[in-house]
Amino acid sequence: MSNLSSKSAVNHYITQRLTAIVLIPIAVWFIVVVFKISKADSLAELGEQLLSPFNMITAILFVIAALYHGLLGTKEIVTDYIHCPALKKVLVSSLVLVTIISAIAGIFSLVYFFIMLKIFFPC
Repeated sequence: MSNLSSKSAVNHYITQRLTAIVLIPIAVWFIVVVFKISKADSLAELGEQLLSPFNMITAILFVIAALYHGLLGTKEIVTDYIHCPALKKVLVSSLVLVTIISAIAGIFSLVYFFIMLKIFFPC
């Protein structure tokens, strides 16, 4: 293994672990918010959770971190188990494209949901 590829492998390993560490508190936050939403007794309590800017920003961070973490993992699988360079390049490019499209769609959906709630359920 060349020095460049070993640095890349170490960088990939560290990035994969960092995204996993970032996802742990966000996953705990997600469970707490879902629990609070399910136990909301009034529309005001529900709106407080759904219209919280902190919750919206954290949800967007969750989408980005989860998709990037998934991209890193699947990219590693492709590079380890696909030996044809052309196929490997196509698959990795496809993974990146699908991840970018998914991130845009996820963020757009969350922002749209937040805006629609602000319009139809002003607190």
